[in-house]
Amino acid sequence: MIKELKTYYEATDALAKAFVKKHFEENDFIEPLQWWVGDDIGGVYCVNDYYFDVDFMTTALKNKATLGQVIDYYDLSLEAYENSKTIANFKNYIKYGFTYV
Repeated sequence: MIKELKTYYEATDALAKAFVKKHFEENDFIEPLQWWVGDDIGGVYCVNDYYFDVDFMTTALKNKATLGQVIDYYDLSLEAYENSKTIANFKNYIKYGFTYV
């Protein structure tokens, strides 16, 4: 494997672990179940039956989202998908609260 890819995979895995530590381990979850779906580092990360992509985890960490915001937005985005609605992106949700667009 080329050096840059190895660096990317290590950094992406570390980002996912930091996301889990901040949002799950520090909020009384005991050893959350977590893994990269299909062992595809940088794809989708599963934590206790929640599925997050790297962009979502990055946005949560960069914008200091709370566990409540992470879970609420996750549930709202599933509901919006089921009802063919469009909602604000996660960054705007963190800043302004829930809004359909």
